[in-house]
Amino acid sequence: MDIHFCDLCNESVPASDFAIGRAFRRKGRVVCAQCDAAMGGARSAGSESSEPAAPSTSVAPPPVTASSPSPASTELAAEAPAEAARAWPGVFGLMAGTAALVAVGVGGVLVLDRLDGIQGESQAIRSENQRAKSDLRAEQRAALAPLREEITAAADRTERAAAAAAEAQSARIAQLEQQLAAASSREAELRASIEAVRALVGESRRAVDAERARDAELVAKIDQVVEFHGNRLIDLEERIREAGALVAAGVVPPGAAGTPDPSAGPAWEPLVAELASEDAAVRLQAAYDLGETGDTAVVPHLLPMLSDADVFVRMVTAQALDTLQARLAVPALIARLGDDTITVREAALIALRNITGQRFGYEPDARQADRDRKLEQWRTWWRREGDDFLSGGGG
Repeated sequence: MDIHFCDLCNESVPASDFAIGRAFRRKGRVVCAQCDAAMGGARSAGSESSEPAAPSTSVAPPPVTASSPSPASTELAAEAPAEAARAWPGVFGLMAGTAALVAVGVGGVLVLDRLDGIQGESQAIRSENQRAKSDLRAEQRAALAPLREEITAAADRTERAAAAAAEAQSARIAQLEQQLAAASSREAELRASIEAVRALVGESRRAVDAERARDAELVAKIDQVVEFHGNRLIDLEERIREAGALVAAGVVPPGAAGTPDPSAGPAWEPLVAELASEDAAVRLQAAYDLGETGDTAVVPHLLPMLSDADVFVRMVTAQALDTLQARLAVPALIARLGDDTITVREAALIALRNITGQRFGYEPDARQADRDRKLEQWRTWWRREGDDFLSGGGG
């Protein structure tokens, strides 16, 4: 609702009062019903019609002095003599007009006094309102200050908590990143280890396959040796039977068979030439036959055969030296304990035990480190007692 103020008494005038005739507007000024009644009652026919006042706030009335009558009083004073002149002709009309002027003057003075009082009261009310507003603002500021401080403190706490949480989260993320890097590194190491194990398994399989192939080849050669020895045994049995038959028939006198001719060389001499054959089977047969002669003079010819390229020639040569009990062959047989093939190592060990009577705990199928340690014991024994052992006799 729009509220206006009377330009005379500064009282509030609702906009609805203009519609019901309780307020008026004259010459652009707002006049309430009380002020209108004090200035002469209801409006005359020639007075200004009321009009809606524009929205306005409280406006103090302009100052009114005794020397300058208000527009409202002037207007009333002008209207009253005109009406009296028309209504009262002659002297009575003049007296009535004079009385009206006096009344109007007295009313104007009263109005002016009333306006001055109203203006003072209005100023006092305005000052009081200003003080009340200032006090209210001060009270509001005083009431809001703790709340602002509390809000500021809460905001600071929240900010510090958020910063601490962010820092803790960053530290946790860094820790997780380190753990992830460590796990990735460990995974890479495990993958490398797995690949290495796979490579080792593959290499072991290939080594096992190669060893199986060598074992198969060795078994085949052993079968050949066994067959060879079996054939030799059969041949010897046949010769013995033939010699016995000849002796029984009187064709060869007892003791005549196998008697060497003093003018001829050793009977085993042709076998020495066979040791240089390119055929490994011929070399093997010659080494075996030289061992069967029982003559230690063949030992120097057999010693080089311990280093023959063929494993079976080396093995049969060690067996032949064992048969001959050749002491001169001990250093060469000790060297054969380091042979790459277990069958040669075993034949050399048997020959050394039979010839020297020493053992030293050597095992042909032991680990390389254990074999090397025992082999060194054989060598130490030979360096310390080899000369005395050779002087004990034998080939």
